[in-house]
Amino acid sequence: MIDTGADISLLKGNKLIGTTEYDPEKKVKVKCVDGSPMETHGILEARVELSNSSTVHEFQLVNKQVDIACDGILGRNFLKRAKAKGCFESQTVTLDGEVCKMVGKTKQSETGEPSIISGHIK
Repeated sequence: MIDTGADISLLKGNKLIGTTEYDPEKKVKVKCVDGSPMETHGILEARVELSNSSTVHEFQLVNKQVDIACDGILGRNFLKRAKAKGCFESQTVTLDGEVCKMVGKTKQSETGEPSIISGHIK
């Protein structure tokens, strides 16, 4: 999922802890969607695969109780690095010059401004 409101990128750690190396010294405290605080497990480098390219990015590992409908969130730290540009009309997002189709729904803030691009990228 792409979330323009998330400062950092997250991966659910329940499938990764014990199978992949991560740095538990780089834990951070984050605020959940409901406003409650949570501490991550640490940081992990993972490869983000697009259709024609891939890039390695740092993700914070979170527990399985985090209420997201997917395995992770690409936050603003990734979007800035990938020079992301979203087009709500065509339901596409451009990452590192590669146009990707969004699959899913876009959500809007209370003011009606698009703030979260939600779904999977193909």
